[in-house]
Amino acid sequence: MRYIVAICLIFAAACGSAPPAPAPAPVVPAGPTFEQKMAWILRLEDQRILRDPAPPPAPPAPPPPRVVQTAKAKGSLQGLIQPDDYPESALDAGVGGTVRVRLEISAQGKVTGCSVQKSAGNSSLDRATCSVLQRRARFTPAIGNDGQPTNDSYVATITWQVVDQ
Repeated sequence: MRYIVAICLIFAAACGSAPPAPAPAPVVPAGPTFEQKMAWILRLEDQRILRDPAPPPAPPAPPPPRVVQTAKAKGSLQGLIQPDDYPESALDAGVGGTVRVRLEISAQGKVTGCSVQKSAGNSSLDRATCSVLQRRARFTPAIGNDGQPTNDSYVATITWQVVDQ
């Protein structure tokens, strides 16, 4: 077999033609680069956004009804304070004072929140004021411009005074 190859080579040389060149290896195209893949994904995402735009934002909630008739306490708030409500620590120390609170009133006329606007100078008196009023105070609810009961706030002043017995 060696002789046949040699003869073919000699014959080809004598004829002036070279042996056929080996066939080139097939070219396998390289896959897309990472950057190309990301650009393709971003183009798809841009198309999706353009095709499916975000829904418009929801309209703002209507403002709460404007109060046309304020909440009114049913009875004296000072009268809700009983001798047993006096904080023992303040009573023992002979401490009194005046507390101004802001009460949040529901559309049902109940106190839903209490914040001290002016302290009596004694935190136990401040806490007792909010505690008693939140449990006992009742109100005729405020009326909004739509004619319906609505939330409101009410400022109250309670005086705590030690009475000698």
